[in-house]
Amino acid sequence: MNGKIPSLPASIQEELNQRLLRGETAKTILPWVNSLPETKAVLKEQFDGVPITKQNLSDHRNHGFRDWVDRQQALEFASSLTAGDAELQKLLPADLADKLGRWLSLRYAAYARDLAASAAGSDKSLRHFRNFSGFIMALRRGELSAARLAIEQQRLQLELSATEQAKEKEFWQWTRRPEIQGKLYPYRNPERERKKVFSLIDEHLLGVAPSKQQDALPDEHQDPGMII
Repeated sequence: MNGKIPSLPASIQEELNQRLLRGETAKTILPWVNSLPETKAVLKEQFDGVPITKQNLSDHRNHGFRDWVDRQQALEFASSLTAGDAELQKLLPADLADKLGRWLSLRYAAYARDLAASAAGSDKSLRHFRNFSGFIMALRRGELSAARLAIEQQRLQLELSATEQAKEKEFWQWTRRPEIQGKLYPYRNPERERKKVFSLIDEHLLGVAPSKQQDALPDEHQDPGMII
């Protein structure tokens, strides 16, 4: 079974921790927390109505309160990173990791040259070579991880592109449905459109001038979608 304070509602635990953070002592905290209806209900149900004691508060201060402080500090640190991220993005190059990797490779190359020039076969030299081999392996693993990440990003971009194309195709199929056409073009008159087609055929193929009488809707009723 949990202790008395960990059994309290989260809002009360939060207030209690805030009071401890402000430096309040058991002299003010215990009368406050034991007087709360929610506290009395928990104590009655789980602890036979025995109130929270100074020892209970001391145990909480050494365990639950410390964990809470650690979480608060972690959240504050994360918030500070987020707040400064925009400025960091302006200052740091996008390929910073690649540049650091190349710089590290050059340093390793220089170190390998120094090792080759040193007394080969000595115990000290062998230890250096073993350590150096570990560094090289770590660098190679990092390069392979970066390559896999790049491939995964390309795969994701292809999937997103395919998804966008599928959505666009589905959208245009949706616009061709008769009920949707009726909503998009409420003033479209099939008979009038047929006459327009014949008029264009007569004009461009037979040289017959179109009729001066226009079978069209008034401008105030013209559907903007007809110009698409």
